[in-house]
Amino acid sequence: MRMVPRAGVVALSMWALVVGVLLTGPSGTAEARPEYKKGFDTKYKEYYDKAGTKTSCDFCHEKDKKKRVKYGQDFGTALGEPKVKDQKKIEEALGKVEDKDSPVEGKKYIDLIKAGKFPSGNDPK
Repeated sequence: MRMVPRAGVVALSMWALVVGVLLTGPSGTAEARPEYKKGFDTKYKEYYDKAGTKTSCDFCHEKDKKKRVKYGQDFGTALGEPKVKDQKKIEEALGKVEDKDSPVEGKKYIDLIKAGKFPSGNDPK
């Protein structure tokens, strides 16, 4: 019986580890939803263009993109399911949250949007 040299066993183990990591991929990462931003831009971009404000993922997310601000949470609830790609459903969900109270006292989300501000109440960057 032929013995595999120790260096060969180490090299084989390292390759197995690398392949295992590549096959399992990252876990717990936030997934981009460009369809949501596209829907937001389609529905509201005119207000942000007029105000000279860029739309961004910060409308729904905190700096830690895995966490959503109140607007993002309300929008997610209005969508009713994760990973929606249908633009009509996305725009309908956006419409459903327009008249909800924003974190800014006395203002609805749509009031902030029409003013070219972030619906979360944070100042645009």
